Amino acid sequence: MTVTTPASPVLVSRYNTAGLASGVQISSDGNTAYVADGENGLVLIDITTPATPSLIGSYDTAGNARGVQISSDGNTAYVADWTNGLVLIDITNPAAPFEK
Repeated sequence: MTVTTPASPVLVSRYNTAGLASGVQISSDGNTAYVADGENGLVLIDITTPATPSLIGSYDTAGNARGVQISSDGNTAYVADWTNGLVLIDITNPAAPFEK
């Protein structure tokens, strides 16, 4: 999805997470948003249809998720988890992510 008129962007939709979203990474196919969601941990959102985003799954980290990066193979989320450090989460099954 691209912004067709950069000078006049238009809101397509939104997904209100339970935490404080502070970082996001989009999957290489553009279908999933991985959100670092503060005290709520990592949240995976289906954005296949941008007008109707929906929750796929989540993993509540022990700290406060502040940033996220997805591995090149798309199987691991590296979450900057504030005082908890770096947390590696297996996202092979997006509906049931777990800490590695």
